[in-house]
Amino acid sequence: SRSLSLSRAHTHSFGDLRMQAATCSSDHTVVVWDIETGTAVTSHKQHTSSVNRVAWYDNQLVGSSGCDKNVVFYDVNSGKVAHVLEDAHDDWCYGLDFAGDLMGTTCSDSDVKLWDVRNLACDPVFTYTGHSELVFNVTASSAGDLLFGTSSDDHTLQLWTQTGEVVLNHEHPHNVSDVSWIGPDEVVTACDDGIVRKIEVASGREVATYVHGDEAHVNHVATMHNLVASGGTDGRVEIHQVDDMATTVAVLSDHEDWVNRLAFVDEERIISASADKTAKVWNFSTGEVLARLTLHTERLFGLAIRTDTGLPPK
Repeated sequence: SRSLSLSRAHTHSFGDLRMQAATCSSDHTVVVWDIETGTAVTSHKQHTSSVNRVAWYDNQLVGSSGCDKNVVFYDVNSGKVAHVLEDAHDDWCYGLDFAGDLMGTTCSDSDVKLWDVRNLACDPVFTYTGHSELVFNVTASSAGDLLFGTSSDDHTLQLWTQTGEVVLNHEHPHNVSDVSWIGPDEVVTACDDGIVRKIEVASGREVATYVHGDEAHVNHVATMHNLVASGGTDGRVEIHQVDDMATTVAVLSDHEDWVNRLAFVDEERIISASADKTAKVWNFSTGEVLARLTLHTERLFGLAIRTDTGLPPK
């Protein structure tokens, strides 16, 4: 059904809620966690296939995209499913992100769609068709002019406006699995060649790089302030300084399989989601695992955090 209109004018109060994370898995489930205790708050099995991404909408709802072509919204206050956007794409849904009331979704058929979350009964407000292969991820800039970044199997990072004007089309030597913003002027990308690249938006110039691990593919990058983190097929999390990417802040290596998603919690903590069926909360200053999130029964693909501080790391 597309008949339910979602609104940001919810009256729920989250002042008493602790910091939370949402994860999703090939076991068809979405789980919301209390980061401080490592306990599950709610668990949902609304999808009929693998769930690829989760993202928070206005710190009130969790959205998830899956291989069943659907996007599902969960109300974390009531613990119930708020809405199901059926057949959002013609094939598997991958990337998912929100920019105010705009929702971006990506697909294995190379399309990227922008939706008005306030009225999902309508068709997408825009469909971006600049890619030629599967699009892994979409992420919206959180500062400056609104831009969307997309990463694809076609070896490109593309940055574009909500009307489809291409700002940057940057070729990589291999599949580009992820992109994360560093303010309005720079992005970092994750690539299957194992290299994390910092790229200027205006010029498209690669201003800095680092190699993740030893011949590992990089699956995801996350940024916060002057930190960039990468997760790879080697099961490691690496954290580097944005301004000096040759400087390694931490290497975390407790996972037994690929690290697929990352999210900074604050200046000392990061969460990693892995194909080893677990997510882990780390103190990356000490390397200590603070909590193990262990409810999923298959590999984890998606991770996103909600904080009461208004700081949403990408």
